[in-house]
Amino acid sequence: MNREAINEDQHDLKKVGLPPGSLIYTGKKGKGEVSIELISYNEQIYERKFLDSHDNIEQHLIPDAVNFISINGIHEVQKVEEIGEQLGIHRLILEDILEVNQRPKVEVFDDYIFFTMKMLGLGKAKKKINYEQVSAIMGKNFVLLFQEQQGDIFDGIRERIEKKRWDYSQKGQRLPRLSFVRHRG
Repeated sequence: MNREAINEDQHDLKKVGLPPGSLIYTGKKGKGEVSIELISYNEQIYERKFLDSHDNIEQHLIPDAVNFISINGIHEVQKVEEIGEQLGIHRLILEDILEVNQRPKVEVFDDYIFFTMKMLGLGKAKKKINYEQVSAIMGKNFVLLFQEQQGDIFDGIRERIEKKRWDYSQKGQRLPRLSFVRHRG
């Protein structure tokens, strides 16, 4: 067994015997601060902020806009817990966000939809495939994105939002309908 496999097994041992909803980060030890980006937009406004990890996110949300919140770095468990409390996210969902060795899944709740999956990418030398867990929570006027590391494939979405290249094709639709989403029939 290689050293990485041993370390992953040791992370899993931290959770043995703990009650459901125990918040333990099971990934590799993180480097640096947690970064929080908030983009609020609707047909009239576009506002982009980088929040301090000690800010109360809820105070920065715009009620009549879609609030796209991207959190990079989930290794700071206390920060993930604070964000969950601020936005009313159940502890079992927070536990799933911090448990990076699980299979992809989707859960539908009354107020939001939660999903978690693996994001694949090429390493710096382009000889190795890297992966990280990405979790998202989509509510009535927010999208909350949790990632293990900085940098992602969602930059194209941010750019489309900034340039107002979305289509409110249905009355009351709050999220952008992006052109890369195609229905085959």
